[in-house]
Amino acid sequence: VWCLIVFWCLVVCSVSHTFTTLYTEINGQMLAGIPEISSVAALDGQQIDYYDSEIKKLIPRQDWMKEFMSGDRFKEYTEFRERVQQIYKINITVLMQQFNNSHGELKYFIILF
Repeated sequence: VWCLIVFWCLVVCSVSHTFTTLYTEINGQMLAGIPEISSVAALDGQQIDYYDSEIKKLIPRQDWMKEFMSGDRFKEYTEFRERVQQIYKINITVLMQQFNNSHGELKYFIILF
């Protein structure tokens, strides 16, 4: 049983910057090297961080993010992604039950907010 769920968050500020975060969750028989949950944040189309359920650590992808996320911020943002991971694990189970997909074919759920 495979289920892929994608969450996408888009924030636009008055300074003309665009911040997006893409969350991907796979539920079912896992393949080696593919995390159950991953997230990628981008600012103005440039990837700024990465998190997945196997490494359980937020990885800055830009030098300025390494400085920005030093100390408590790094811990806070990592904990936030861990909480999102826990929430999405529950959500995907509920969605699979709602759509009667506890066994069967691959389903895609895409939620934009």
